Amino acid sequence: SGLRPSSRDVDVWPPWHNTYKYLHMRDNLFELHRQRVFLLWGVATIDRASITDPFNETQLGTPVWDDAFDAAETDAQLALRGACARFEQPDTQRLLHITPGSSMCLMANLSEWAAAHDEWPLPPDRFAAALKSLLAVQPGWAPYFSTRTDARGRETMRHLVATYEVQVQKHAPAHRKRPLYEAWEAQLATINSEAPASAAGAKQTAG
Repeated sequence: SGLRPSSRDVDVWPPWHNTYKYLHMRDNLFELHRQRVFLLWGVATIDRASITDPFNETQLGTPVWDDAFDAAETDAQLALRGACARFEQPDTQRLLHITPGSSMCLMANLSEWAAAHDEWPLPPDRFAAALKSLLAVQPGWAPYFSTRTDARGRETMRHLVATYEVQVQKHAPAHRKRPLYEAWEAQLATINSEAPASAAGAKQTAG
């Protein structure tokens, strides 16, 4: 009992009706809708206790940060770069409907910059300085992370975001979108199981 996604497409119009014909053309004859999938590290959950109006889309709740996340650690750097590489593989992109060339993964860019200007992986005590140097010449990466000061007084990442453009059928019912969601979840489960605790909290959201 209770509400749950439909297990099949819901058709309320007979095939001869103009509305049925329009919906069929909209969903089958035009290119797929593109939307963004965001991968997040450093966010444990969202505290929604402060939300007073559940229908107010501006009330999103308060992030609860993952204190274990530490992108400066050597193993974390390698794991985060490895996650970027996984989503750049053609087979993975086909499985997850990722548009080739659409990825925005800071750690991939940072690894290339560090290899050319310093070393990769970066020594943890030079990670923050290297990140600032990269940002000075490529300021467009600023929205993809935030920083904090850890217990040792070292500046490091508080959270990290990577984005991917995914092709989906915008108006498809939930049961047809669910396999794609589960495919992303399976990839994240593998990434998290192989990562050190300092980079093992990857999550996905879409918009």
